[in-house]
Amino acid sequence: LSGKGPQPVRSGVLWPLLAFLATALAGAGGAAYGYGAVTGMLEWAVFLGVAWLAFRGGGPVIRRLAMILPAVALLQVGYVLFRRLAHSEWRSAGTLFNPNHLAAWLVVALLLLAGTRDRRPALRVALLQGVAALVLFTGLVLSGSRGGFVGLAAGGAYLLLAGWHALKRRERVAVLAAAALAGIVVTGAMVQRFQGPDRFAMHRVGIWTGTAAMAWDHPWLGVGPNQFDWNAR
Repeated sequence: LSGKGPQPVRSGVLWPLLAFLATALAGAGGAAYGYGAVTGMLEWAVFLGVAWLAFRGGGPVIRRLAMILPAVALLQVGYVLFRRLAHSEWRSAGTLFNPNHLAAWLVVALLLLAGTRDRRPALRVALLQGVAALVLFTGLVLSGSRGGFVGLAAGGAYLLLAGWHALKRRERVAVLAAAALAGIVVTGAMVQRFQGPDRFAMHRVGIWTGTAAMAWDHPWLGVGPNQFDWNAR
């Protein structure tokens, strides 16, 4: 993220990824719901295309993505806030299918924003980035996604360890204080989530049971991408 040029894909990443894609493609070939399998593979193709651009283009491409994705994510958070305030919608997914999907994109936007930040930005730029990060974090809190919080914590820890040596003492204290405050907010959000309505509360055991049954029946290739609803009937 520091402006380096094209980077090669390491074999330790490439071969497991190719093995996963081969398995997914084989599973998609035998999927019961063909259209769902095609849309699932298209999603992975988009993800891999962005990853390839990031590897081949290096820092400049990532910096461009760090301007585009957070801007789109801010629009999503604006829509989530509208749904929450105007319609009292609990855990809005924005324009996506599921709040967890929204949380995943918000985490990507947050980590890109943090990872491409200049070490000593101008005051106006620092304020804009700080406000943007706060709004995106608010959207993540409203999503109530536990997986999103875990992903943000893991990515944030990586960025912190990677850049720890370059931080001054006051900056380290500020970062740790911000992380502690974020942890408190997340804890409060989780408490509120479990006290509020959860449309999946009575179905989670059934979802887990159905998942275990599908894994038992299809241990090698799975049921294919985007096939859970079809096979769980």
